Amino acid sequence: IASVAPVSGLRYPQPNHATRAIPILAFHGEADNINPFGGQGADYWYESVPGALQNWAKFNHCNRASATPKFLQEGGAISVASYSGCKDNATVQ
Repeated sequence: IASVAPVSGLRYPQPNHATRAIPILAFHGEADNINPFGGQGADYWYESVPGALQNWAKFNHCNRASATPKFLQEGGAISVASYSGCKDNATVQ
């Protein structure tokens, strides 16, 4: 697997058996009732999207991975959070 780009399905596996940093590009809306952006869904979807994003950033050894992701408005209803400076250029967004 070269990278991952989930649509409404970003999660950080526990345990994570990946053997290298993996670039992540995630897309998610706030109106999803099955996999809520803020977490607290069914058992499998319990973690929040920001939490999963941060866990991937930590796994990929990104700069500022200890900080909660900050979502910046990019226009309209689109917001982006990004971790860069990651091992092997495995950016997490």
